[in-house]
Amino acid sequence: VDFTTASPTIHATGTFDRVGLAKVADLMDDDWISGNADATYEFSGTGKSVADILSSSSAELYVNAHDCQLPHITLNEDAPLHMEHFTADLVFNNGRFQIKQGNFESAEGKYSVSGTALLNRNINIKLIHTDGPEYSINGTIAEPRVAASKKAVARITTQP
Repeated sequence: VDFTTASPTIHATGTFDRVGLAKVADLMDDDWISGNADATYEFSGTGKSVADILSSSSAELYVNAHDCQLPHITLNEDAPLHMEHFTADLVFNNGRFQIKQGNFESAEGKYSVSGTALLNRNINIKLIHTDGPEYSINGTIAEPRVAASKKAVARITTQP
């Protein structure tokens, strides 16, 4: 932390090990995720208040998570999305997390993940299965809307 300027500047790097994601969800008053994760981060921001720091901050984050469940999201209508293993490189800037490169493995196979999540909890996520469907997930973390893309529906219906 640099207090020699008019607005303090914060620079931080570090790791989080074995974070219980259900505890993170509890802090957000919504049980939107469970599982465990490790992460490394690099953060910088400037300001005299939390709001100032968040509005000026930038960060890079690498997440490696295991045994995650997203109770609000279903892809096949049978059960909530379960990710056996999830990895992602994220960038935070201007109040927005962007998934630069993300992947997860589930019982249905492997998916790539891209998109954004805002501090106000709005999301715009795209999931692409290596052998099939693509999904768009929009709305909020608490009330996501999942839709198979028309491209995916066409691919599914044209296969013998």
